Amino acid sequence: MVEEALEEGEAAVVAAVVPGEAEGHFMRSREMKIQEVVMPEEICRNLYRIEVPLPDSPLKSLNSYVIRGKDRNLVIDTGFNRKTCLTAMQTGLSALGIDLSRTDFFITHLHADHFGLVGRLATDTSRIYFSRPDAEIMENWEGFEPMIAYAGKHGFPENELLTAIEQHPGNKFGSDWIPALSRYK
Repeated sequence: MVEEALEEGEAAVVAAVVPGEAEGHFMRSREMKIQEVVMPEEICRNLYRIEVPLPDSPLKSLNSYVIRGKDRNLVIDTGFNRKTCLTAMQTGLSALGIDLSRTDFFITHLHADHFGLVGRLATDTSRIYFSRPDAEIMENWEGFEPMIAYAGKHGFPENELLTAIEQHPGNKFGSDWIPALSRYK
């Protein structure tokens, strides 16, 4: 049952829309929101865009790009770690015939809407790429405590900062994924 698969407040995927084609009819349930998943758009040969919805975000959606290769594929950015985002990615990747065991990931930067799903999509054979500055942030991450202490020292109310961090989508829908970092010369 669709309702059982939903996270609280999430939308159900009830239709797929192919860009340029007419939309179909939708059945509504009083307890579900309608969520359309747009099928991948071919940008050019072997380069596709998957529009990933970002529920409850002013950004509305993220463009994930897929480069389909002969031996390996590359996914660029993944969306929040939410069921709605995961469904959109899985639907798009499936429509493209992408085998995740032959797929690598490039994360443009460490915001939850860009890397939130990488830990759920990557396999043991996936390589995950991101920038050196982001690697340095991960290697030296001490949590939010230093930022909270710094803000408090300069007059920002600690309780307001804690509330802001708690409610931030990056904190709520980020990934538990922590990469094993390796250095390449």
